[in-house]
Amino acid sequence: MAKYDFVEGKYLFNRCHLLGYQLTGENANPQNLITGTRYLNIQGMLPFENAVADYVDATGNHVLMAVMPVFEGSELVARGVHMMAESVEDGGEGVAFNVFCYNVQPGVVIDYGTGASMLEEDATPLPDVSGVESAPDAASEGAGAGEASEKGATGSAEGKGTTEYVLNTNSKKFHLPSCSSVDQMSPKNREDVEDTRENLIANGYDPCKRCNP
Repeated sequence: MAKYDFVEGKYLFNRCHLLGYQLTGENANPQNLITGTRYLNIQGMLPFENAVADYVDATGNHVLMAVMPVFEGSELVARGVHMMAESVEDGGEGVAFNVFCYNVQPGVVIDYGTGASMLEEDATPLPDVSGVESAPDAASEGAGAGEASEKGATGSAEGKGTTEYVLNTNSKKFHLPSCSSVDQMSPKNREDVEDTRENLIANGYDPCKRCNP
């Protein structure tokens, strides 16, 4: 199991309760456990779990609460958890939240498909090729110097700076075709495009943190 000296307790992953132990008294129910980082467990979920527990202890009232792990495709490790709660008797005045807590650990890069991890400083991103011009075709090679210069000045050459990407229309992330996340993507969420990195980001897509397109 992965260990890092800067992580509290050194272990990257914890046995993470979906509904906190202080709320259920269940410590080993497999239906209430996921693999979660120390950061998710302590900085992410615990403050919300304590808020519910403190409210119930102080008032004796009831709280409706749901916690759902969120996976992408067939990944083995959840990307995070969706936590929702609302106090019943006072219509949410005592407790009310609807949050997403990310299953991350600062300083560590996690492969959610396998559970493997590495130090962030050791992760080598792939080179950014979004600004590389495509090779000129035969027609452009035969064009006059004035025409080529004009295209270079205006940036109007068709296909300039474009790269093949794979979009996940559900998660709003874009990937390189070789990314392992592409193989795990649902076909209905996949869209193959040739575009620039900047244009995809401008259209609301985020670069995959695994392949760093």
